This record gives sequence, structure tokens and C-alpha cells, in this order.
Amino acid sequence: MNVWFLVAAGLMAGTLFIHCFFGGRTVVPPLLGSKDLGEVPKTIHYGNWHVATIVFTGMTANFLWAATHSEAVELAVFSTAICAAISVWAVAAIIMQKQSFRRILHWFFFLAVAGAGAAGLLL
Repeated sequence: MNVWFLVAAGLMAGTLFIHCFFGGRTVVPPLLGSKDLGEVPKTIHYGNWHVATIVFTGMTANFLWAATHSEAVELAVFSTAICAAISVWAVAAIIMQKQSFRRILHWFFFLAVAGAGAAGLLL
């Protein structure tokens, strides 16, 4: 068993939980209640919220499967790369939009998952 992939699965599951239960309460209602966005952009953004939920669930499963099946390391490679890319993009977006790293935290969650995944690949 690859303990680091198990850690990555746990961190990804925690990220999924935060996304669904805390983000869902603070992000989705203002989005859907916005008077500044048209119905099509609202629908697209709301759909993307659910796509993210599906992808996060898949990445959690990927790490869990790779943790328990050594022949499935490619799943961990893929999920580690996706988490690293999400983290890099989040940092770039925060900088470009002049936002606060303390207020927008998802960059850190994905960096932690990518770090655990990288440790599982290298150690």
C-alpha cells in the first residue's frame, strides 16, 4: 500500500467535502441569486460547479485505487498533475485579480494534494 497516495486521497476527500458543504453554502447561492449575470452564464457556472464536484470525486477515487493497487500508478500521476495545475492556475488567478491568498484558499488544498501525490510517486 502506498501511504502517500492514501494521504492524497484523504486530502482530496477533505477538499471535496469543503467544496460541497462550505463552498456550496457560500458560493452557489450568490451565484444563482446574481442580478448581474444572465441566465446562460449562471447555468454554465452552476454546471461547472457540479463538474468540479465530479472531477474531485474521481481524483479521490484515483488516489485511493492507486494507493491499494500498485499497477495503477498512472491514476495517481494524472491526479497529481491535475492538482498541481489547479494550484498553479489558482495562484495565477489570485495574483491577476488582486485577491487575497488568505481569502481564497483552494490553491493551498490542491498544492497539499499534489505534494502528497508527488511524494507517493517519488518515495
